[in-house]
Amino acid sequence: MKRSGFLPVMVVAVSLAAGAAYADSEKGAAKPAAVALYEQGKTKYGEGQRDDARALMESACDGGYAEGCYLLGKAYTNRWFGSVGEEAPQEAFLRGCDQGHALACKEAGYAYAIQGVVDPSFRPKAFELRKRACELNELVACQFVGVEYLKSTESWHKQDYAQAAIYLGKACDDDKSTACAELGRMHYYGWGMPANRDEAVRLVQKAYTLSRDNTLVTDIIAELNRAEEKKQAQSQ
Repeated sequence: MKRSGFLPVMVVAVSLAAGAAYADSEKGAAKPAAVALYEQGKTKYGEGQRDDARALMESACDGGYAEGCYLLGKAYTNRWFGSVGEEAPQEAFLRGCDQGHALACKEAGYAYAIQGVVDPSFRPKAFELRKRACELNELVACQFVGVEYLKSTESWHKQDYAQAAIYLGKACDDDKSTACAELGRMHYYGWGMPANRDEAVRLVQKAYTLSRDNTLVTDIIAELNRAEEKKQAQSQ
């Protein structure tokens, strides 16, 4: 008997992801004196004393306040202190990452990934930083790392289905739709694991439910529908 279609073709525009996006992110140790410096900097900024604010915020980062380094990077990015070179926020994020701040690692990784579009020599650093962010429980970064392992054609690291499944699984467990869809493809085709259509359906339907205008999830659903239709045609 012919089975019905594999999955819905269109992705509904709803998301069931709940909770603060970064509620569980590791933020690194906070040193009271450095925290106080950062707070003074915010006060100065509110008073319009931007030079003093910047100096205090930089001192907070220098003093080992990981969250302060991350926020300083965001302040640079948002031009609180006027135009600055791309090195300034990147350096602040790197310093926050070195002190164990997950979001700082993610932002630093993103900065290196953008640079890597033009200069491939930046890509290994982007990958390393995103892995570090994932280790610190920033699960969006786990999704990036999993996709990189799944699809890599880079000379500096090889495609690795086992690692892809680990990182995508961690991100999917946190309701990251792309990770669920990619992991579903792996189960459907048996990439690095026994093929399992039922598990593929479960994962891709979860991705479908979580998606909001995610064209990658839509494309994966369409691809698997075509593959399933081809199987059904061959079995007749």
